[in-house]
Amino acid sequence: MRLIIKTLLSTSIFALISLSTNAKPSDFEIIKERVVSELMKSSIDDGRVKTIIDKLTLLDIQMH
Repeated sequence: MRLIIKTLLSTSIFALISLSTNAKPSDFEIIKERVVSELMKSSIDDGRVKTIIDKLTLLDIQMH
């Protein structure tokens, strides 16, 4: 009986952890969405876009 309870409990905990980690988008995706929404608010400035893309590229390289 205790073995069944321990097995069910550990399986439930593992399932919850797996679901919670799969549900979160990566930090890079969150940053990308914020940048896109910020760019959509204002007029397009080529220098600003280049700076943002350069920073995102550097961030992506550092994450991998």
